[in-house]
Amino acid sequence: YNMEPSNFDDVNLYKLVVIGDTNTGKTNIITRYTSNHFDVVSRPTIGVEFFQKDIDIETQSGSKEAVRLQIWDTAGQERFRGMASSYYRKAYGVVLVYDVTSPESFMNCDKWLEEALSYSEPDVLTVLVGNKKDLVEERRVTPNDGQAYSVSNKLLFYETSALNDEGGSIKQLFEEIATRIHNSEKVKQARETQGERVQKGKVLTEINVGDNKSRRCC
Repeated sequence: YNMEPSNFDDVNLYKLVVIGDTNTGKTNIITRYTSNHFDVVSRPTIGVEFFQKDIDIETQSGSKEAVRLQIWDTAGQERFRGMASSYYRKAYGVVLVYDVTSPESFMNCDKWLEEALSYSEPDVLTVLVGNKKDLVEERRVTPNDGQAYSVSNKLLFYETSALNDEGGSIKQLFEEIATRIHNSEKVKQARETQGERVQKGKVLTEINVGDNKSRRCC
């Protein structure tokens, strides 16, 4: 585990689920981000594996806050999808990965997206990621293809290379996810707090009115 910030007494924990066909490089994207590691010999994920990364992100107010990402690396093989509903439970973000050299993995994004929408929370943040962009000669899915798909399905879109992480796009990907989720949660918390204050004020007003009524005489 990679622990960057020093103060995590009041940690904000966000669960992310990484999905997509087998051999698209899901695990290598995660390990490149969490430990700057890349496995040349890929091995299929059995069921689900867990990773985490602690970072400081900038809030909308300009302050820095500690965030912990708990990243679930799920198996792409069909035989492990029986537990899919539990993978998505309480997830704040979904990362859908395809291989830019594999049109089949891109076509299967429909299936993965349908699964994610079926089991995720309604407001989950979903990101489409075209991986292996370093394989220029073997590319079969263009950036425009990925961009068009993401626009039509209202997804964020990134292209990455887990092999060399050219331009640091993997770090940018996860930090944008963390920032968007965290700022969205802060807005929700502020609204809930404001709602509680309004509700409490209403109750107090009713109590005061009731007390005044009870004091009236003849």
